[in-house]
Amino acid sequence: MSLDLRIHRGQQYVHILAVGVYRAITGRETAQSALGEVARRWKELTDRVGVQEQREACRHVARFEAGQ
Repeated sequence: MSLDLRIHRGQQYVHILAVGVYRAITGRETAQSALGEVARRWKELTDRVGVQEQREACRHVARFEAGQ
């Protein structure tokens, strides 16, 4: 499976999610704990990159895909 997240550091977000899901489905952590860690790490990454920068990246992709 490939997830194309077109924002700054998109593949890092995908990797963090994949690790969390893996930890949940293998029983290393509860789903709630593993996904809570995903949320924490995503917030940390977003704070480093910048919320406004991520929003603008999403807007740019949406405009591009709409042909504008």
